[in-house]
Amino acid sequence: MQTRHRSFTCLITLGFVASLTVAGCGGDKAAEKGNATAQPVQRAYDPVQLGRQIRALDALVARGERLAKDDLVLRASTDPEAPTARFLKAYGNEDRRLAWKELDALRKSLPKSPLGYLGMLCVYVEWKILEEAQKSYDQVLQLDAQLAVAHARMANLHAGKGNAAKARELYGMALKLDPQDGDALAGLARLARAEGKNEEALGLYTRAVTAWPESLPVARERAELLEAMGRRKEAAEGFLASARIDPRKYQALLRAAALLAQESDRAGAEKVYQEALALNPKDASLLITLGQLAGERGDKEAQLGYFARAVEDKPDDLDVQRVLAFGYLERGESTGAERHLQEVIRLAPEDQAAHLALARMHAQGNKYREALEHYELASRPNPLDDTARGELLTLRQKLLLSDKPVTGKDVNKTFGAALKVIIAAYEARLTESPTLAGSVTVEVDVAEDGSVKDVRLKEDTLKDEILLANIYFTVKGARFPAGKKARYSYPISFAPPKAK
Repeated sequence: MQTRHRSFTCLITLGFVASLTVAGCGGDKAAEKGNATAQPVQRAYDPVQLGRQIRALDALVARGERLAKDDLVLRASTDPEAPTARFLKAYGNEDRRLAWKELDALRKSLPKSPLGYLGMLCVYVEWKILEEAQKSYDQVLQLDAQLAVAHARMANLHAGKGNAAKARELYGMALKLDPQDGDALAGLARLARAEGKNEEALGLYTRAVTAWPESLPVARERAELLEAMGRRKEAAEGFLASARIDPRKYQALLRAAALLAQESDRAGAEKVYQEALALNPKDASLLITLGQLAGERGDKEAQLGYFARAVEDKPDDLDVQRVLAFGYLERGESTGAERHLQEVIRLAPEDQAAHLALARMHAQGNKYREALEHYELASRPNPLDDTARGELLTLRQKLLLSDKPVTGKDVNKTFGAALKVIIAAYEARLTESPTLAGSVTVEVDVAEDGSVKDVRLKEDTLKDEILLANIYFTVKGARFPAGKKARYSYPISFAPPKAK
């Protein structure tokens, strides 16, 4: 009487309503033959509830939610020594080898209970050991054939081995006992999808996510199927549902947001992307996407903010650098604009728009050498438009530059020809700055073919940007006699004529 009373207490604690003895028994002869369908079964568990607890444990372990898993085991019974509590504790062990040992010990201590065999069956299915799983399954059937979860787990193994027909048979047996068996519904959904029966699979997945709400794979697979079927809005909702039970939900949020964007729900996409950004605030690709969405709705400030953060970790993104450059230029922030224009040119050396933007910025800042260099670089990939060509011509005139490069029979005559142009420019500058005087040393690197590879102006006391630009470009454009690579240094002094 004590044993019966203890079992009854466990049933009440778990909220079960199953009777202790299954009706429809065939009597002593059936029991002697070991017929599981006719043998009286003494249960300290509800078969349907037990299956749901097993699936919930599986989902919590897979998601790494150890506290929730332990809580489920504790809530299963007020008596930790009750068979169901012992089973769930052993089955929930994340070390599956240790779990198997504890379940084997449970089998030995409770030889008339199917719980130990059931747990070992589930572990063998995880390990994909068909022969041992079949032995445990047969033992479960002899002790309690009403455990839908046993049929479904054995079906999972057959499905994994490619035996779809046997898997369907066992899934069917499980659903007859428990129409809400999540394993069976999900398993049949996977088989249907493998055969291209997407509508049938979707119906089964929809039932499965209701029956097994803790399962992340089921929720994710349903969303993926909806996406494959082109039902992007529903797929986005499916990925968001999976994100709610996913401790690592970042990728699910990204997929949901992308689907919403494809459906032209920009506001919905941006909201989900923002949620993802909170999880990974340095994701450059995500920051770029949010910047693009902000730009689409006309929020330039937000766009530049996102792009500025993105470029810290993704400096080689040409499009982002370009948007930042021209965005800062539009706002009149020359420092930021110049920095990002230089990055654009680093990534795309012949970007005409970037060179022209820098040329105009430098011209406005009276940095004439830099301005003319960028105008010339801008003209290399493609002809300049009329506006830019006019700006270039005006700048060359301002710098008093000759249209033809200077040359000579030898090095001294070449430099002498350059000096004539420079002196003419100096005299013209005296009309605006009568006291202009000083000196500068010109250092020139000449290639074997006589072209100038580099010009450096040193020891400058002139401090006149126009004259210095004239000196620089006059020498840079000179053609020296071909021969060998050489470096020349020319000091030049300027002094206005003395008053008579």
